Amino acid sequence: MYTIDDFWNTKYQYYSIWAVFFEVFGHFQSVSFKRDLRDRALKLGIRGYCMNQSHECIAGEIQGTSNEFNDMKMWLAHFGSPGSTILDCRFRDERLIPDYTYTTFTRRRNTSK
Repeated sequence: MYTIDDFWNTKYQYYSIWAVFFEVFGHFQSVSFKRDLRDRALKLGIRGYCMNQSHECIAGEIQGTSNEFNDMKMWLAHFGSPGSTILDCRFRDERLIPDYTYTTFTRRRNTSK
């Protein structure tokens, strides 16, 4: 028999908004990794951003509901765009947030030199 707590926990987990910063290390030249990342995020309803950190690192933040959020983390860590080689993926500061801080998913330019 289900209780109201069972319903609340299931509902809370599904509708909660998760956020995490990521860094993906690998070989991304000539494979449109950031474009494919943005397209995948938009397809899943993920919000946030990505940008080049260095020649072999793409960093950013993703925000989304539980299932989509976990799908995006899996794609970042293990799949990526066709032709890319992912050597390492690091996630930090995974947390629940009260509301989205981005309206969509964007590709940013790294302005630091």
